[in-house]
Amino acid sequence: LIAETLTTSEEGVAAALAARRECPNLPLLVSFTCHDTGYADRPTLRGSNERLEDAVRAVDAACTSVGVEPPDGYSVNCSDAAMVLSGVKALRRELAAARLVGGCANVFPSPTSAHFGARGGGVHIRIRRLILAPLRWLKRRGARAMTPDAFAKHVCACADAGANIVGGCCGAAPEHIARASELLAARAKLR
Repeated sequence: LIAETLTTSEEGVAAALAARRECPNLPLLVSFTCHDTGYADRPTLRGSNERLEDAVRAVDAACTSVGVEPPDGYSVNCSDAAMVLSGVKALRRELAAARLVGGCANVFPSPTSAHFGARGGGVHIRIRRLILAPLRWLKRRGARAMTPDAFAKHVCACADAGANIVGGCCGAAPEHIARASELLAARAKLR
């Protein structure tokens, strides 16, 4: 069971307690969405500005305090690729090796972190003042979605950082997932 795109620790607590009450025998992954801007080494939740690690501790503590098993793992989803990777690294530092860590990035260009560049380019530019800019505005200025190859490389970077659940969120198409699967399978054969 995955409770995803949560924006505050309170949502994480409510989701975890409800899931454990209603589906006690299912594995549980709690997934937060983080700001696309901010400190790369300190991902913060989109709805509360809490540090990701603090939200994880709050959910675990709330579960433990009422005698409920904490989630089996945590994830970051519905955020840009750079922040998902940062979140995966933060989660892996916070959680024991036996717990699950996941990351599912948005593929489309977001108003706060767009991929700009000529064909095949990939300069990452932060647009700090455009919180709710329309996608049309971004496209007119050269923003583009991640290619399947760029997405696959991102997924591999998340796996290298300790994620054992990876995938795509908003904008991920079958070709993104297929390319990521191919690259992960090829890497697994080399190991």
